[in-house]
Amino acid sequence: MSRQTYKLSTDYYSLSAEWKESILVEVMKLFMEHGNQIPKRLLSDLKKAKAERTNRNWYTIDKEVKKSKEAIKVYYKQYKHLDKYYPKDLEFSTHLSLQRGERAVDIGKKFEMLIRSKRDSKIWGYDDDEDNVRWVNPEAFKYLKKEIKEGGEIKKDDITKDNIQIGDVTWYAIKFCPENYILNWGIMSLANELMKQGEYFVFDNESNRDNYYQYLVGVVSSPVASAA
Repeated sequence: MSRQTYKLSTDYYSLSAEWKESILVEVMKLFMEHGNQIPKRLLSDLKKAKAERTNRNWYTIDKEVKKSKEAIKVYYKQYKHLDKYYPKDLEFSTHLSLQRGERAVDIGKKFEMLIRSKRDSKIWGYDDDEDNVRWVNPEAFKYLKKEIKEGGEIKKDDITKDNIQIGDVTWYAIKFCPENYILNWGIMSLANELMKQGEYFVFDNESNRDNYYQYLVGVVSSPVASAA
């Protein structure tokens, strides 16, 4: 009879404060073992978890967490990405919040969850219908390329490159903006800028953005993704 293996959730916000605290302590140890500086967001989350803790069976939770080495590695990678791409919470303009109403309230949380789920993804965008940010499958660019080639709604002249500043981090985007295209509320809120129009595909580094742009406008036959 095989032993049942406990699987620790890697969805941070589904965990109780007790579980968060035990997990973050192990993640902090992993940063120290690798000789890396402990991210400020990790320290902040650990402080919050300790403050929120109400009741805890220390031995049981710590024992289960210590067995879940793969989950700890996932959280370690999450905090590496957060430290690089979202080291601190964003401050949002009042005028953008007023225009977007309740939809503006949790855009920062949605962006944090996007970065937590990054793994090896490199491209993200904002979906206005769902009011959400999400990672984009690179295969989507094949369909965009086909539409451009066949004279569909998107034309070469509608495609431009743009840099987006989100907090202290610069992101690199390809923008599709046909005439009279609607405002992109998600990008406007995250970048804290007015008049961001069109659909954006946002890349984690400039080289990838430029490769995919050249692919869409016909300079290269296929994009080559590089490491962030």
